[in-house]
Amino acid sequence: LFLTVSGGLAAFCNGKVAMVDSNYGNIVLYTYTSLVGSFLVLHVSKWITRNHALRKITDCLKYWGRNSLCVVCSHLIILRYGIDWMFNVGPNYPFFAGSLIFIFVMACEFALIAITHRINSLPMPGQS
Repeated sequence: LFLTVSGGLAAFCNGKVAMVDSNYGNIVLYTYTSLVGSFLVLHVSKWITRNHALRKITDCLKYWGRNSLCVVCSHLIILRYGIDWMFNVGPNYPFFAGSLIFIFVMACEFALIAITHRINSLPMPGQS
């Protein structure tokens, strides 16, 4: 509880962070907030995994975890170039537009993962 409150307070004090523009605000607050956030994600993930009633969420998290390299490698490209081109907005967009952009980015990531799986299932040259 202390980490949640202190991490939220540090994030509020740090203000807006735009990784696309390398704007992290106060680097000490940003580092603390990122470490607390990572810890909380791990803690919540562990709790979700132990709770059998949340099996669908667990399966979804496992899917995205197994394919995280594809997401990490393409995320910035989609955010930086795809959104600027498609929506004609810069990195400072309102919350509602951010929600739509999040859905758009996740749909693109899902398509990229499906394409990657299809490519990986093709036989290599010289294999029968």
